[in-house]
Amino acid sequence: MAKSKKNREFNFEVSELLIKCETTLVVALRDKDQLLEVGFTNEKRLAFQAQLDALKLISTDDFMLGQQVARTQEKDTARLAVEKSLRTILVIAENLYGSSSGKYRQFGGANLGKLADDQLIRYGRNASATATSLLAELQPEGVTPAMITALNTKITTFDTALNNQITAIRQRDITTEERTTKANEVYRTLAKICTLGKNIWYGVNEAKYNDYVIYDTTSGDASKAINPEFTGILAGTVADNQTNAPIAAAALALNGTQLTAISDEYGEFSIDNIPQGTYTLNATATGYQPATKPNIIIKADEQTDVTVKMGKV
Repeated sequence: MAKSKKNREFNFEVSELLIKCETTLVVALRDKDQLLEVGFTNEKRLAFQAQLDALKLISTDDFMLGQQVARTQEKDTARLAVEKSLRTILVIAENLYGSSSGKYRQFGGANLGKLADDQLIRYGRNASATATSLLAELQPEGVTPAMITALNTKITTFDTALNNQITAIRQRDITTEERTTKANEVYRTLAKICTLGKNIWYGVNEAKYNDYVIYDTTSGDASKAINPEFTGILAGTVADNQTNAPIAAAALALNGTQLTAISDEYGEFSIDNIPQGTYTLNATATGYQPATKPNIIIKADEQTDVTVKMGKV
């Protein structure tokens, strides 16, 4: 099952946190004399600015997701090239030997479309070696050394593309963890500054007091904020409905929310901070038919586990 991921300590997007921090820095400079009296020095303000700048340097999730999707598309293209070359050789071998012959079975005899990526790589290498050993018999039927060389090249390209996809998925996870850690640190500092500011202006100047209020929603209505005490986690695995092979880079989305996730190289995913209730989960992935998982019950402070099965197109 997917490992537990670090949660944000605030109930809005990191982009909103950055805006709020920038705004607070402006009003903190305006109120530097009053804040100095309660211990918020210029050095602390500069340290907060440095914290904020470090957070800005971390790539956004949209960027990391774009990298992951691009690597997945490259992997899928490379896979199709391997399958096409393999089918050409397999058709010739089947016509020559027959599908039930021992020599044909040496190639593997699997449904290529149902093989997981790593299985296809192993299958392709075995088929290449078999074709090489039987080349004297296959060559009169149309299999050439160049075809086998081309197949090996495509398998190598596919293997590299698969590793690049896995690296992109892992890098996105690492970056998400780093972004969340730094964002939580920034939020804690912001909360301290805002507490000082509110104490300074409470009962003195309502407008300036409101400058230091941190709302949980973009509308500024704190009553509409998500209460973390009433949220749960959805975690699970996306797999092929025939082979049970994990499906990486599947996009998951909860109906009626903006909550999404992407499955990792093990087909695993996790969605945090889901308000308790009943949901339908939608799943899409390259090469697969869309799938839905209805009637998912999310309970407060609990993790719900699901398995999503997807069929090939």
